[in-house]
Amino acid sequence: MLCLILFVALSNNVFGYIDPGTGATIIGSIWPVIVAFFSAVFAFIVKYFWKPIKEFVLRIFNFGKKGK
Repeated sequence: MLCLILFVALSNNVFGYIDPGTGATIIGSIWPVIVAFFSAVFAFIVKYFWKPIKEFVLRIFNFGKKGK
């Protein structure tokens, strides 16, 4: 840990260049993470709340009527 602190404290200034394609690369790598997160949330909701969702949809479209 001490080596890391000394390394950061004694380092020189660094000038970096970010080319125009870097933004597209960053967005292209973050986008799948966002999609995966929302897919996982949707899968969780469907798994644990499937029966109430199904009953609600059946009630809306009157497919749940018995005795027809």
